[in-house]
Amino acid sequence: MRHHKTLNLLTAALATTAITCSTGWLTETHAQDTPAKTQAQPARPDRAQPDRTQPAPNQPDRAQPDRAQNDRDDKDKKHDEAVFESASRMMDKTIYGSDREELATISDLIIDHANGRAEYVVINIDRGVLDVGGTDYAVPYGILRWDHTNDRLMMNATAKDFEGAPTFNASRWASLEERDIFNDVQEYFGYESEDNKPKPSLFLASDLQGADIRSAGDKDIGDASMLVFECRSGKLVALIVEPDVEDVDIDEDKVVPFSSVSGIKDGDMMVNFDGAKLAQAHDAPDEVRSLKAEDLKKALGVFNEEVPEFKPVENPDWKPGDKTNPGNRAGERE
Repeated sequence: MRHHKTLNLLTAALATTAITCSTGWLTETHAQDTPAKTQAQPARPDRAQPDRTQPAPNQPDRAQPDRAQNDRDDKDKKHDEAVFESASRMMDKTIYGSDREELATISDLIIDHANGRAEYVVINIDRGVLDVGGTDYAVPYGILRWDHTNDRLMMNATAKDFEGAPTFNASRWASLEERDIFNDVQEYFGYESEDNKPKPSLFLASDLQGADIRSAGDKDIGDASMLVFECRSGKLVALIVEPDVEDVDIDEDKVVPFSSVSGIKDGDMMVNFDGAKLAQAHDAPDEVRSLKAEDLKKALGVFNEEVPEFKPVENPDWKPGDKTNPGNRAGERE
């Protein structure tokens, strides 16, 4: 009995010793495979940090827009653009003098049907209480200058410069006596017409506005509700026609070239197209001022007409009585 107890105790001791050895081996093995958490990590090389106390290195220059150049380009583009206006609006415009003050008001335009241009402008200068209603003068359109910046007409003169100028009387316009004043006008303003004689093809814009439009077959096909001018050149480029064509229903006003006017007789405009052609014309814009050169090109193209060149007729250095200014000769305006 005692022998068996001793044997059991010995067996248990051996088992305990085996477990202890096994556990120690496992612990040692794990310790070799896993580095100690307290072991120092190898030092990493320092990354260069920017010195914020020093100015940043120069960056390559980026192309900045030249605003001054853009402004100049826009101004040049605007100066080259055609400016359209109706005769009725033209006849209400104020002309500013060399002192930048209001000088006169346009009361009418004198049109040369032969070249489709405003040759003269009838202006009214009001000198105050002693000049009731003001005084009318006919001046060459070429002495006016269109101010694109302020959108207005300018003249290099003041009211004093017109004290000796020939006056204009519209009530006597129908007579050749009144038309003879252009000899005096040309002499005073140093402005020579091409033949230096009164032209039978001169008409007042106020007489043409609202005129009957008669077709090649002498049929009434509408009224000229508006005359369309280009302000810089004084060119009369188109008519806005209010159609009234028998048996043809046309709801909108139409744009037709002034060059289609073959003659002016007894206040009527004779044109070289009929009512059917008028029906094909482009519709008129709500405002003449909104008309662009491209729009006009399309409108005139219906009649196989091209947009004329709008050459400015500006003589900013002109002064009344200056007969030596070659820019005042009408022949140089073409």
